[in-house]
Amino acid sequence: MMRSPLPVIGVIVVYLLFVLKLGPAFMKHRPPFKLDRIIQVYNLIQVYLCSILVYRVSFYFYVQEIVPTLNEFVVLQRGTKWNVAQCFSII
Repeated sequence: MMRSPLPVIGVIVVYLLFVLKLGPAFMKHRPPFKLDRIIQVYNLIQVYLCSILVYRVSFYFYVQEIVPTLNEFVVLQRGTKWNVAQCFSII
């Protein structure tokens, strides 16, 4: 996928440098930011996006389960003796 691991290693080094050195040094003599409202909005967006994802995955799962069942129903209604279960028999 990637030709070199250097970009990932670079991002990790910059992240650790900021979290362990630069961030604490920048905030040493400052009061903490008030992020309550931003965190609430962020959480609402995350809940909304996750619920859309769960809805889509569950919809496709049910469609994936219903279509073969309908196919077998149609085959049986045509009066043929073949059905999907025979495909998996060991005999």
